[in-house]
Amino acid sequence: EVKDVPKLKAPGFIKAAADGSFPDASGEDGGDVVLSVRTTTPDYAGFRIAFASGTASPSYACAGGGSIPLSRGCFKAKFSVPAGSEFTDVRVPLSQFSDKWSPSTGEQTSTCADDKDVCPTASTLKGIKRVEVWAEGADGKVHLEIQSIKVSKQQAVSARPPTTFDKCSGPVQENLRYGISGRTTPTVPVTVDANETLAEAVCCDTRTSANAEPQFLYEAPDIQLFSKESDSLIAHYGLDQHRGRIPGHARQIHAPPGSLRVWQVRSQMCATLGVHKSCLRVGHQ
Repeated sequence: EVKDVPKLKAPGFIKAAADGSFPDASGEDGGDVVLSVRTTTPDYAGFRIAFASGTASPSYACAGGGSIPLSRGCFKAKFSVPAGSEFTDVRVPLSQFSDKWSPSTGEQTSTCADDKDVCPTASTLKGIKRVEVWAEGADGKVHLEIQSIKVSKQQAVSARPPTTFDKCSGPVQENLRYGISGRTTPTVPVTVDANETLAEAVCCDTRTSANAEPQFLYEAPDIQLFSKESDSLIAHYGLDQHRGRIPGHARQIHAPPGSLRVWQVRSQMCATLGVHKSCLRVGHQ
């Protein structure tokens, strides 16, 4: 269990680390770190994965996070684990990793999206020397079982909705913004095909039309849309009116299912995430 450190009045951490010479993963540049994991604490918000490369002291780099001299080269990213008793693959895009993060909280101080200098490269993937799994930056009970960790370009198998329910005119492209492509399970409150990705279920499957995105999706540790977008963009897209309360905003959408307002919010959300217009049916639902 992660608890506050009394002197710091902030959460401590739990960490498991492994040192060694790991296989060359440079051929998987642009892919994902894939963890086969399961947990009995799916609500815990502080899971992180890190790997060190290109540094003289991997343990030192993974303690400093680039905040002290010579501590670059330990790349860290958040991940979340769905509920369930079976092992499941959790994909964390390499584009979400950074070797600049706070050693106090684990939060990135510079993101790969904003500064390419902090991104892992084919060169760093070639010489991984240390792998770490963390629970940090959040209090709470923690239970995590790890079956394997690998780097892979292979995308999880997905399928478009059946023709009867498919409103997209083309496929949802890969590498959507904010890690949405890593959500390969359609965690929506209605029954859809199990092998649809979340993006396909939300943006293409008409059976989800009245429900929009899962509650709190954009606050999730592996997504965190609202921590990355400016207030002006949030206001522009009307995200503060989206179904489910957003931190710092009191308004909620009260449009009837299938209304134009619901469609507008859904369309704007998909556009924000980088889904092409060809994947959205233009018009009133």
